[in-house]
Amino acid sequence: MASSSLIRNRFEPFVANANEVVAIQLLFNEKQLDDESCDISLKEFNPEFTHQFFGDNESVFGYKDLKVKLYYSAAKLNCFLDIKYKEKVSKDETNGIEADEVLKTIADKLEIQMCQSMNDFRLQLSKESQFKPYGQLIKSFTIDYKIEDKQITRQFEIYMTDILNPGFDAYHQKMQTFLWWFIDAVSYIDADDDRWQYFVVYEKRSPNLLLGQTNGHSNCSDDYLYCFVGYATVYRYYAYPQRIRPRISQFLILPPFQRCGIGSALLQAIYDNYMSDGDVYDITVEDPSESFTRIRDFVDAKNCQKLEAFSADKLKLGWNEELAKVAQSCLKINRRQSRRVYEILRFRNTNRSNDEEYKSFRLYVKQRLNAPLRKQMIDIQKLEKNKKFPEQELELIKQTTIPTLESRIDLLDKQYKELEDEYQHIIERLAKS
Repeated sequence: MASSSLIRNRFEPFVANANEVVAIQLLFNEKQLDDESCDISLKEFNPEFTHQFFGDNESVFGYKDLKVKLYYSAAKLNCFLDIKYKEKVSKDETNGIEADEVLKTIADKLEIQMCQSMNDFRLQLSKESQFKPYGQLIKSFTIDYKIEDKQITRQFEIYMTDILNPGFDAYHQKMQTFLWWFIDAVSYIDADDDRWQYFVVYEKRSPNLLLGQTNGHSNCSDDYLYCFVGYATVYRYYAYPQRIRPRISQFLILPPFQRCGIGSALLQAIYDNYMSDGDVYDITVEDPSESFTRIRDFVDAKNCQKLEAFSADKLKLGWNEELAKVAQSCLKINRRQSRRVYEILRFRNTNRSNDEEYKSFRLYVKQRLNAPLRKQMIDIQKLEKNKKFPEQELELIKQTTIPTLESRIDLLDKQYKELEDEYQHIIERLAKS
């Protein structure tokens, strides 16, 4: 036991949390490579997930003071992988256990050709100014940032394209590598299918505008540098008989650009692209994450509040099919999402100081939350009447599917409180927009 404890203590410094030792950075030019402080807006950032590279424990073995750096050129997304450490274990002292092959593990998963040396990467950085975005410009917008007491207006553009655009296939292969680090259980899409559409966000900068060494104003040059910010993929499913049902699949904004409204702008650009298309029935989402759900709720609520059908007076009349039809026809919002938006906007217009009004809203939401359980109970009652199952089997079904009254009440209270917290977050953001 003492011996194994000594071994653990000896090699503990050689086990690292992959989420902490892996860092990603976007670079416009060599100046940033030599001096990270020259652009405080694009500092390195850590991944959210690494289990898809290094296993469920998200740990790397074999290196002391490990640092893994994945560099991307900001526009063309050319890559270089670098590794640094103070000490590496040897097989002799670990009874044949080798250090993890970190660089090979990452490179094999990303499936793209990388620069073989830092000099090669520097050469690629010198060509960044040649990049022009693929596809059609569909939205331009600006966002005011305050970075270290500097007020800076930054420009962004969103382009729509598809795989038939010459050169975009190879670019998409690099673009999608970010997904491994920030989306759980991700897999690459079948990019050969031309039903996919891509919406890509870039920051557009003057060549000499490096945030942190500027007064916040760009020069008057017509030449711009582009920095990849994020993207979304949309698959155009057919809806019987001759309509289209676009489904948002992947949606990613890189960490340096999060929490400032870019995700909302991207989603709105997607909506705007399809809303005027008479062939589009509605827009759906594939397995939305919590962060995307918040963006979607905000954008949908912001759009729906402009509709007469979602006015404060009509919200008090209760949910009805007319609301679903209006949201679908005007904004391409599907029925389930339009009902959620109805609840958000009704909650915003509920006077919580009025006990009766607040109680009415809570009961409405809890009735909806309790509907699946009520359906289960009705189905079991039907089985009992038809006597198709022995009593013992029915009793077992009841015990495994229907909680006690007390636990049902507790569950409903918990679900409602969580939902109210989500809705309150959206309402506060609507008030600021």
